[in-house]
Amino acid sequence: MICLRLHFLSFQTLFIRYSKNMKNLKFKINQKTIYTMGTYFFLEKFILFAFFAPIINLAQNQLILHSHQDFFSNGNFFKFIANPQGILFILFGLFLAIITLCFDGIGWIYLTKCCYRSKQVSIKDVFFEVSHNIPIFFKPQGFTIYLRYGILLPGLFATMSLPIHPYIPVPYFIKAFLAENPILYYCYKALGCYLVIYFIYRMFFLPIIFLEKSSNKQASKQSKLLFKAHFKKIILKVFYKMIKYVVCIGLIALPISTAVFFIGPFIHKSCFFYTFSYWVLIYFMVAVFLFSVFFFPLLAWLSTSIYLTLKQERSDIEDTQLDAKDIFISILLIVIFICFQFLYVDHNLDRVHRKELQPHQVDLIAHRAGGNLGPENSIYGLQQAKQEGIKYAEVDIQRTKDHHYIIYHDAKLTNACHSKKKVPQVNLKDIEKCAIRDFRHPLLPSEKIPTLEQLLDESKDSIKLFLELKGESADMTMLKDVVEMVQQRHMEDQVVIISLHANLMKQAKKLYPNLQTGFIYYFSYGKLTDFPCDYYIMEEKLATPYAIDYIHHAKKKAIVWTVNSALRAKRYMEFGIDGIISDDVLKIKTAIQEYQEAPFYLKALDFAIDSVKFSNSY
Repeated sequence: MICLRLHFLSFQTLFIRYSKNMKNLKFKINQKTIYTMGTYFFLEKFILFAFFAPIINLAQNQLILHSHQDFFSNGNFFKFIANPQGILFILFGLFLAIITLCFDGIGWIYLTKCCYRSKQVSIKDVFFEVSHNIPIFFKPQGFTIYLRYGILLPGLFATMSLPIHPYIPVPYFIKAFLAENPILYYCYKALGCYLVIYFIYRMFFLPIIFLEKSSNKQASKQSKLLFKAHFKKIILKVFYKMIKYVVCIGLIALPISTAVFFIGPFIHKSCFFYTFSYWVLIYFMVAVFLFSVFFFPLLAWLSTSIYLTLKQERSDIEDTQLDAKDIFISILLIVIFICFQFLYVDHNLDRVHRKELQPHQVDLIAHRAGGNLGPENSIYGLQQAKQEGIKYAEVDIQRTKDHHYIIYHDAKLTNACHSKKKVPQVNLKDIEKCAIRDFRHPLLPSEKIPTLEQLLDESKDSIKLFLELKGESADMTMLKDVVEMVQQRHMEDQVVIISLHANLMKQAKKLYPNLQTGFIYYFSYGKLTDFPCDYYIMEEKLATPYAIDYIHHAKKKAIVWTVNSALRAKRYMEFGIDGIISDDVLKIKTAIQEYQEAPFYLKALDFAIDSVKFSNSY
């Protein structure tokens, strides 16, 4: 993915347009400065993604292997970080974040300062300034800077439903949980609003620290005062510049996408066709990608330039022409950029013609026995699912105090019998007095909480089950007891044992190799496909084209949970998903049928648009 970051041409053109139209920032950016900016952008992305990122990624993977694991996820995260390897893993990640902040932050702050203070600057000067400031982040002041951007900024992303990290997205089930609790939901949104205001008021925080050599406290206070004093001017200027930025990106993408469109068939005929739809597809890919790679350098440039303008530290720079060497390097970088841009588009369009877009079997799995067809985890819900022709159902298993197994999801019995006790604290006799109501259909009668034996008997030879070993009672005893019940009924080929507990699933595959198992996760890092299971059951935000491809290459199956949107269900089918767990069973059933009957060209267009959205997320 290194090549996807190298975009010198569009960067150069973008800054040429900025230099000609900055009415409020009355200064000139000469050709030499534009050359330096473009070359720095090219080199810093290359160093980050060809040197630092691969080395640190390799080191982190080795740390995972030395902890006697292939990966870590929600199933073994706390156990991993409690070891020395886990601590080193976090430190390596911290170091990469610091390096990235230096290149994308300090480097562009320094370049902007040189433009405003009439100083000719070379690439060597910029990299010297960056390396000179790296030690700051290993001091108390730098640590607090990183905490500000390493904790509060991901917190802001989380409140906006953006990924905290490529491997740690914000799960949809958290949003669903908050939506069901109005107080928590409004607190969540209030936190998001506060963080937005916090970062807006401190948009000059980094420029003040590195230009004025101020302390964190002074920089924060000065940024806040400056923003308050020029509130309207700053907001209008930022809004105007961002609109112009989007328009420039759109214009820059036009010649690039057109060149790739016409050159492509001569290089890779299996991937390109001379149709308007494919040109639109390529244009969209290029535009979205350019927007993403230029966004953070633009923010550093924008905040620093506005700060220096308000401080009235601008001056004109005499125009300096490029020499022959500079022109040669510029042309060379442009050629390299065009080649890598072709590879990027080729990579995405090649997937359009793969088997994922051809009709393939997608299994619909009713969540908690019957989804919204009846009370959750009830016999009635399971029966309704069977009547609708659903072939799979997922249920939750917990163990009672007297060692019976019931089908129930929540940790406490609050929703069933208004008890605050947990399932392992109550005997089966008391649970039999409880009943589950369907709050979506209040007129339907309540249902008793079924035992595992009752559910297995009801499902035998009629619907296959994903049995989730749930809660604090999920252990080896539960695993052995559940498998024994399944074997007694000769249902080994009708069930899949699943759980969030990684070690438990590893033992399950070791003890019962002929039994199908699945691992449930909502974040992961490392060689997940080396984990011994048959199904990888991922939260929605992890169901990217690359993650699903990764699983399929290991000859395993990928399932996504819990999908209640027809639009998102079709998106995951485009990506090649094998199964969808859903509450809204009938809606997703219809979506699967519509997708399988849709013409190929519509699938191809939707797939390319969706896949480019995920191009930087996995």
